[in-house]
Amino acid sequence: MNLVVGIVAGVVSGLISSLIFFLILYHMKPKVKVASEVCLRDIEGQMATLVIKIVNASRTMMTGVQYDLYLEKRRDHSNVRVRAIEPRKDKLWFISKYSKKDSDSAYATLISYRINLKDISNELSSLAFVFSGEHSISGRKVCISKNYTKDDFVKNGMFHQGKDLRIIKE
Repeated sequence: MNLVVGIVAGVVSGLISSLIFFLILYHMKPKVKVASEVCLRDIEGQMATLVIKIVNASRTMMTGVQYDLYLEKRRDHSNVRVRAIEPRKDKLWFISKYSKKDSDSAYATLISYRINLKDISNELSSLAFVFSGEHSISGRKVCISKNYTKDDFVKNGMFHQGKDLRIIKE
């Protein structure tokens, strides 16, 4: 009888510990936000700087960060040309963890691109931004895709500091 009680107790404790471990890992998922609008700054003639904001709201660092911006030009509803746009600075490999004490807001990143305004002024043109990253502890990945049309551009604006994704118009 003692053997059966020991086996049942071992199985039950194994199930409970596995459930607790699963719940901990389930809640350790990456929490990333990408702005639904973009800023257009430094407009000189037909060229402008396009800025996209990404916020890591996780309590751990985001690693393996990759992001790309694509210009999609449509000639009609079936013919699409896609061109990658390179960021102005070197690509990031990680984004710092969220902290209320972080006065520099290192968890919020601004990514800028130089773009020709003629390319995005057409009704059939749009920008596609793709972001992916990995939670540094659990290894869970996140992939976010945002599409921006000319209605999503805010000229001469800047993002609020911190977790806020709203744009202040200058």
